[in-house]
Formats: sequence, C-alpha cells, structure tokens
Amino acid sequence: MASTLAATAGTAQPAFTPEDLDTFYTIILIVGSASISGCLYVLIHNVIIRRRGDTPNLTQTMVMILAIVDLVFMVPRMFGLPNKSHDATCQVQAFSLAFSAFMSFLWNSCMAHSIYCLVVARESEARLMRRLPRYVAITVFPALLAASIEWATDRFGPAIYYCWIRESKWNLLCTYLWVIFAVCYVIAVLFYTHNHITKRVRMHGNIDALQSLTAITRALRLYMILFVFLWIPSAIFRVGGEYMSYNTRYGVGILMQITLSGHGFVTGLFYFIIHVQPLRWCRRSRSNRLYNRSTQLPTSTSARPNMQATRQPLSIFVSTYNMGEGSLSQEELAKWIPPGQDLYVIGVQECLQLNELRQNLRRHIEGRDQLTMRRSRITRYAQFTREIGRTNTTLGYHGYIAITVFVRQRDVDSGAFFMPTTSQQEVKRGKSLLFGQRASNKGAVGFAFRYFDTSFAVVTCHLTSDLKGKSHVQRRNIDAADVLQSLQLNVDDLGFEFPLMHHHTFVMGDLNYRLTQRGASPQEILELVASARQRDASTMDSSGASLRSSISVLTRRKLRAWLPSPFSGDSEGRGRPSDLETGKKSLEAPIMLTNDSLEDRLTLDGHVAIGALPATTWEDVLQHDELRFLMDASELFFGFEEPKIAFEPTFRRVKGRGILKRDASVVTAEDLGEFYTTELDGRGQRVPSYTDRILHYSLPDVRSRMHCLTYTSTEEAMCSDHKPVSGFFYVAVDRKVRPLISQEELVGLPRMQDVAGVLLCTLRIECAIIMWLGGTAAELSPSDLDALNVTVAFPLPSEDIFSEQRRLHELAAQMRGGLFAFTDSSEHAPKGNSAIVSYPLFCQFGVTHMTLTRPTDAMHVALKFESEDGASIGQGAFALPHKLLNEDGEDERVSFTVNLAVGGQLTGTLEGFVSLTMTEM
Repeated sequence: MASTLAATAGTAQPAFTPEDLDTFYTIILIVGSASISGCLYVLIHNVIIRRRGDTPNLTQTMVMILAIVDLVFMVPRMFGLPNKSHDATCQVQAFSLAFSAFMSFLWNSCMAHSIYCLVVARESEARLMRRLPRYVAITVFPALLAASIEWATDRFGPAIYYCWIRESKWNLLCTYLWVIFAVCYVIAVLFYTHNHITKRVRMHGNIDALQSLTAITRALRLYMILFVFLWIPSAIFRVGGEYMSYNTRYGVGILMQITLSGHGFVTGLFYFIIHVQPLRWCRRSRSNRLYNRSTQLPTSTSARPNMQATRQPLSIFVSTYNMGEGSLSQEELAKWIPPGQDLYVIGVQECLQLNELRQNLRRHIEGRDQLTMRRSRITRYAQFTREIGRTNTTLGYHGYIAITVFVRQRDVDSGAFFMPTTSQQEVKRGKSLLFGQRASNKGAVGFAFRYFDTSFAVVTCHLTSDLKGKSHVQRRNIDAADVLQSLQLNVDDLGFEFPLMHHHTFVMGDLNYRLTQRGASPQEILELVASARQRDASTMDSSGASLRSSISVLTRRKLRAWLPSPFSGDSEGRGRPSDLETGKKSLEAPIMLTNDSLEDRLTLDGHVAIGALPATTWEDVLQHDELRFLMDASELFFGFEEPKIAFEPTFRRVKGRGILKRDASVVTAEDLGEFYTTELDGRGQRVPSYTDRILHYSLPDVRSRMHCLTYTSTEEAMCSDHKPVSGFFYVAVDRKVRPLISQEELVGLPRMQDVAGVLLCTLRIECAIIMWLGGTAAELSPSDLDALNVTVAFPLPSEDIFSEQRRLHELAAQMRGGLFAFTDSSEHAPKGNSAIVSYPLFCQFGVTHMTLTRPTDAMHVALKFESEDGASIGQGAFALPHKLLNEDGEDERVSFTVNLAVGGQLTGTLEGFVSLTMTEM
C-alpha cells in the first residue's frame, strides 16, 4: 500500500508508513471534529438570530456561507482513504474535495471584494446583500465546472491521505495555481483597502477615526494571515513535496493536515471574535469634564445664533439640452448661457463633441469669449464632469449623456464647496447586453455636493423614447424609477434614494414624456399651443412688455434684500443683470412673476414661497402631458415639482428654425407646424411634446429657501431637433458655514465629542399609524410585513461634519461586535449615523438612536422600510421641528407625518412622534 501511495503521489522519497498515515488520519479526525463544531456554531448562531426576529448583516451572512463551504470541504475528509482507487466512494470523495476547495478560495475572494465595496466604493449593505446571489454564482458554477472536468478526464484517485487529484502537476494546475491567484488577489485588495482607509483618516480623522482604523486594520491583517496560513502548507506539500527529505516532508504533511482540517474551526473562531466580543465605542468621561467650545457655535446650553440673519442668496443656472449630435455656434451659446452666476449645472444628451462643448462653455462663463467680454476681468470657475455613452454612433449610440458643474474657483479654494466621492454615479438603461448589463445609450449620470451649509444632488437623464409611433411610457417609468433607486450620490451608500439625502435635488434631461396622455393628434396639440400663445400675448401691457417680466420698483427693493448681487453688484463684476434676469428676448425668458404675486410671496423671514407661481395660459396644453399626469397621480417622481411651463414644446423641432416672434396673435397652428416635424417616413407620427424637463425636489423645512425665478427654453439654439430648457434658481445659504470639519478643529486629533458644537443627540421615534397605499407594500401579508426591517438615518450625510468617517466606525463595529447584530438600537454606539430595528419592534416600541453630531438650524431624519433581501418598500424624510433643536424643546414629543415612496411612487404614509435630547459628553 505504501509503495502504491508513493507512486501515485509522484515522489521519489520514501513513502509514508502505515503508522504515519494513522497519525495523519488521527489529526484529521481531531481537528476535523473541531472544524465541524465551528461550522455548526456559525450556522446555529445565524438560525438563532433569525428566530429572534433579527436579520444577519452582510458579514454574518458571508461568514455563514463560508462555514457551509468549509463543512462541505471537511466532511468527506473524515472518511480517510478508501481501499480502491476507482470505486464510487473514492470518486465522490475526490469530487467533493475538488469542488469545495475551489469554492473556498473563490468565496474568500468574494469576501475580500465585499470589504472593498464597503470601504472604498462605500456601497450600502443592502446593495451588497442584493449582490450575494451573484457572489454565490461566481463561487459555485466555476467550482462545479472545474470539478466536473477533472472527473471527466480521470484525474481523481488516491492522494496519500484521501482521494483527490492524484498527480502533482495536475494538483498544481487545477488547484494550487488558483490558490496562489486567490491569495495574491485577497492580499492586493485588502492592502489597497487599508491604504484607502489610512488616507481618509489622515484627511478627516481624529482619535475616534484612528481607533476605528486600528480595529479594521487588525481584522484585515488577521484575515490575510489566516487565509495565507490555511492554504500555503498544503500548496508547499503538494507542489514541492518530492524535493523534501522524509522528516521535512513528514512535518509539512502534519502541518498541512492541521491547516486544511482547521478551516471550519478558524471560521468559527473568527466569527466568535468579530461578532460576540463587543466593541466599546466611547468611554464616557466624567460629567464635570470641561470642553473648549467655540462661542460661535450652538450648544445645548447656549443661546442659538440667528442663523436666518446670516443667510445670503446663491444664484444657480440649471439647463438641459439634447444636442441631437449637433454642435453650437458661439452666438447660440451666448444666447443660451447667461454669465455671472455662482453655480452652473448643465446636462446634455446625444452630444458628440463633448470636450469641445465644455471648453466653449467654460470660456463663455469665465468671460474669455470675445462675444461676452463685457467685464473688466475674468472670473475663474472650477469644472466637475461626468458622462456615459460613446462617440461611436452604432448600436443606438448618439454621443454622450453628460453633466457638467461649474462653480466659482474661490469657493472651491476656500472649502465652501465640497464634492465627495460617491458609490454609484451612473445608471445605464440602454439595450440589454450579456450578463445582465445594459448599454449606456440611455441612462443617467449625476453629482452630489455641498455648497456652504446646503447640499445638492444634480442628475441628467436620457430615458427611453417612443419608436415607430409606439408608446414606451411604461419603460420610461421603469427607467425613471431605476434612476432614483440605483443612483447613490452620497458619501456613503446608506441604501436611501438620493433625493432624500440632500437638501435640494435637480433631475433634468430628455425624459421623453409626450403630449399623448389623452390621445391627441399633432394637429390638435399645435392648435392648443397656438391658442395658448394668443392668450399669452393678451397679457402684454401697453408698452409691449410682458407683465410676467415687469417687476415694480418696490418689489425689486424687497427682492434685492434676498437676491444675489446681479441686482446690487459685487467684487466679481456682477453688478449688471444678465439677459436672463432682465427677461431680454435673447433667452425668450419671461420672468414668471407678477408685481403683486411676488410681493405677496416674500415672507417675513426673507424667504420666497416656492410652488406659488401663478397659473399660466398653457394649462390646456399641459393636460395632455404624460409626465404631469403621472406626477399628479403620485405614480412617478413623487415629491418633485416642475416650474410652470410657459413656452412652446421643445420636441420635435425642425433644425435651423426657432420661434423667435413674440407676437403670438399672428401665429396659427399651420404657422407653428413649420417649426415641427410631425411625420417620419415609416416611423409614425411625432406629437410636439415637452420631452426636455427640469424637475426639482427639496426636503421639508428647506423648500422655502429655494426659488425659481424663471423657467424657459432658448429658441436661438438651432443645431438640434430639441430646444434647451433652462431654469434660474436662487437658494438661501449660510456663507459662514463650511461643509466639513475644518483642519483647525482637528488640531491635536480631538475626539468627536471634543469638537466645538458637537453634542450627543438621542433621537426617539415612536410609530402611531402606518398606512400602505400602493406598490409592493400593499400586497404584503402580515407575516411578510413582520419580516421587514426599519432603518433610521440621522444625521443625514449632507448635514454631518463627520460624514467622511462614519463608515469607518460602522465597519469597525461590525468587525468587533456588530452595530446591528447583537444589540438593540438603544445600545448603539454614538458614532454611527443609522439604526436598524425590526418592523414589529418599531411598531410596538419605536426606535431610539444615539449619535454624536453638530446640530444645525435645519436637520432631517430619513426612514426606510425594506425586506430581508434589501428591497425597499417605502422611504421618506421629515424635518425635525425647530423647537426640538432649541433648548426649550428638550424631552418634548412632537408629532410628524412623512410620506413613503419607492422609485418615485407613493407607497404609504407614516405618522408618529419624535423627540430629541442633546447633551454634552
């Protein structure tokens, strides 16, 4: 038997004696029994968690799957070596070992990748939980294929200790070469992750971040060491055993059996260490500890400054243009883009000459273009860009879908503007490709950034169009919902839709919704447009100026106190109003405000009430709009608003033509028909439509801080069958506030609670009534509802000076005790910004969340209801009442109501009570 084993192993060294094999087998039995116990411990513990009504987090779930793999790898080895090399028992044993071994290092690689996604890509656990089936498929199918090929080619047989791949060279090619690749991949990924964390801590860190970094680093190092240690002895023995002396080979063989048989034991031990031994987050200091707090920042015992008095306006120009593969002349560009604004957000679709366009835009905005050289000096702007698509016009591509943000360079240099790295900046919704991928000829790209004390999310889209006269409105709805759900523009992906995470959101682009809701023909729409233009012309005053563009002197004085310097002048040369503000014809930009209505909407605190724009003469046209119908029915873009439309449909236009005449009384439907293409050869009719739109969303309590002054199209841009649509917005911001904690405040690496103005906030939410109105939630049974989890996010990343380090603390907690697994929400560490509780517990007892944060005058709470697989059935955000943010509101319960939606569709309403306690630590 010994000679046979030596021959099959392919070694020239003396074969192991039967006594040696008995020793090896004894080691396998002892260590293997411990491994099986470790695997069962992990599996039983996960069952207990589920029976308690909790949901295992990502780390627990992945370790549980690893325990299953280790169990499959260990059990066949417990039977030792069968007597015959080609009987069924030997072949089954060899197949099981080959299959489970391949799965082991593949799954470890997937675990390393998930750590990378959590830390570097900053994806949410919910997103990664939905990716688990993909990880499982990547692990199982290649391993099954490899083991099947080895069996079919007769590579299995006795391999000294048990049946496996019997020849050393095939062992190297089929197993250990892949082990080496997996080891290198795991080490590389974890090393890169470690470096990324270290850089983040150096930039935004303090003592707490350093402690979390230490915990994460230790866990990553332990993971790397264990993975290498468990596989390297086996690789050394199988690959180099024939070159070893007997004693060396014997010693390495024993070490090999200990490490291979100990996989499950190490998994159970690792699971016990990282999930049962709790991490003590913050050691409470003595109550009489003194803090050096800034006198300019509020505390729970100091009078709050008048934040409203420091607010100043920020001018924003937002525009979208489907360029139809064309290019703009300098004259068209000058008519489209007004100079002198604080912020520009420009989205384009079907753009082939993207770099050239951006260069021209920047030259024009900065005043370096001869056509706009009216100011004494150049104003520098920083440029931020993202895009999807390609210039190759095959396979349905028509250029790029791109967004460009221009912001004053001085604000970037001063730290007033901060754009974080986001986890998911694009969504592709084009043609279906292999492996579930989609082409980028349709989709969306976006940014999120913080400007002074206010956060913005900006997204440009190009949704599915109608083809050959056939409506694709349902697919457009799916595309729009996917954009809202898939784009993650936050610093860290918390699993919430991006509009809930930012104060103000702009979604613009060629949304492709048509004026076909009531089945009107192109001629009927043209007649309605002509009629609207005629009624619009009747509002012209005797001087020929539109009442919508005339503002009284009294109103201008009131507006000047709130509006930015285009009306009052500043050091940047913005003393001259642009064409857009004055309503000049170059932009066909009527200011959609009347004298009386604007004065009425100026409130005592200097805000302008949003959504109070007067009804326009275009209502008859808009009744046919698909998008408006869906929004009014709360089926799409719930909570979003669009400024009043008072311009002609922007699609499908005749290239090179623009409706420049303002005397609408002489324009008939037949006259308008000359500017539209309503018939396409073999592709059906095209109803003139408002396909190009700008929608905006604001969180409660900050809606009154944003005001749309004008919403219009630019008829002078004639390179496309679309017209640009633009909006001019003012947003009230506190220019004294910076988005993140400053470097001066990090001197000496203070703890989070030592930073000026930071308090321990205890948020208490009680549920009174939940009504599910539609969507998936309305179809769930009571048992399905009981399986839901409720996530509370506070503070929002956009209102958090510690947003850059929150994920470090949460990841460290999961690796050293778990934020969510073994403690209820009331015991959560105050370094996280989210809490999770089961749906039944939330309904019965509510949720309590403690966190360290610097309170501001406007803070919000986000709520999310999701199933075990991470699928959301309802999300919403509400503003904390001002009385809770003042010392007079301590321990007071205030009622709130929040609407819940998913993908822009209203699904339910939650009513409850909220309280907030703020104390020094």
